[in-house]
Amino acid sequence: MGITIFDVDKIVDYLKPFRENLDSVYSWDTPSDKNLMKAIESGVLNDEQSNFLSLQENTFLRNVELKKILREVLSKTTSVDIKKDIYRWIVKEWGGIDVKNIDKLYTTINKYLDVNKKVNSEFFNSISSNSKILSFLYPEKYIIYDARVAYTLNWIILKTGAAKVFFPMPSGRNSKLTAIDISTLIRLTRTERYIDNFGIKNMIDNSDKNIFVKKTVAYDIMCNLVKEINNRLWEDEKRNYPFFTEMLLFALADKEVFLDVLESCSLSIR
Repeated sequence: MGITIFDVDKIVDYLKPFRENLDSVYSWDTPSDKNLMKAIESGVLNDEQSNFLSLQENTFLRNVELKKILREVLSKTTSVDIKKDIYRWIVKEWGGIDVKNIDKLYTTINKYLDVNKKVNSEFFNSISSNSKILSFLYPEKYIIYDARVAYTLNWIILKTGAAKVFFPMPSGRNSKLTAIDISTLIRLTRTERYIDNFGIKNMIDNSDKNIFVKKTVAYDIMCNLVKEINNRLWEDEKRNYPFFTEMLLFALADKEVFLDVLESCSLSIR
């Protein structure tokens, strides 16, 4: 399964009206000054790098420059300890996700980057953390796969009919997105599949197989899809870095997209 199953132009057309305002709609307050202080304390950033980031006029530019800085640091260091410190800061301080086992996270990333990489459901169960690291290591190739990004992408696919398959949703903490669950909306538009499988063992899992991309390939497919969307969406140097489209998908999730969901959907019980 590849990105040919998606009508990329439909997704791009949905996103075009929002692209020029990316620097203002992306208002995620990280890295905050407190996050940057933690980065200095742990040796992730030096004073000069931290001050440079603090001077950026908005969080959008701060994050763009952060990607560049940490990409360079990670590409130059051979120290496992330094890499682990940076990984921990990215996931915990920047991403707000607790890191219970940094050694396991480090090993997981290395296995994924191996030439003969094998992705299992365990990798996907921590996809929000794993993809954050990968997006900093190779921002020209990998993006962050989290609940907001997947929610927006799934909604666009559902509304525009850009594909017949959707991306599995990682767990999220946003109250709006959990209240109006996108996976439930997707399933309700395809109830016949669940009715046909009603009563069989593992009914939901068996029905979902024809609707949601397998977790073992979901990350690679999403990265490739967003990379292609990014290439068509932008006309400047942003085309080289798919994280610009990822940031747009993230920023739209609980505002513009959530409102679109509310205005587009209604439910009647017969």
